[in-house]
Amino acid sequence: MKVEIRNARYGEVHEALSLSKLHKISGMEIRLDYMALLSQYVWVGRVDGEIACVFGVIPPSVLSTTAYLWSISTDKVDDHKFLFVRYSQRMIERIHREFPRIIGHANPGDDRSLRWLRWLGAVFGEITEKGIPFVIERKNYGGA
Repeated sequence: MKVEIRNARYGEVHEALSLSKLHKISGMEIRLDYMALLSQYVWVGRVDGEIACVFGVIPPSVLSTTAYLWSISTDKVDDHKFLFVRYSQRMIERIHREFPRIIGHANPGDDRSLRWLRWLGAVFGEITEKGIPFVIERKNYGGA
């Protein structure tokens, strides 16, 4: 089995959306384009050449230590749950080197995403019109 995580190309972002359950949401393609445009980094995760996920981080400013995390996953993630979690933890560590605080919103009806975020150490807030806000703090932020 070959796992690859690398910078995403534009077409891969849309391919991931078409393979996900989110493609049914009206206007999602436009929102995804906007998120990808604002992102400092956008990555694609593949397993044996097939797209499992795309994700990115949007910092609110150039000097920010906080970034907004977004992701889209396909059913390929369900086929390789533990592999996905292990690589996600590595990527969160990488993101934390530059952004000690990761924030975002989760869809309250997406149990897969909520479970994934819990595995990554997310702390959830109260549901809002945007979804369930979450924060993932770097464990040693502010320390040596």
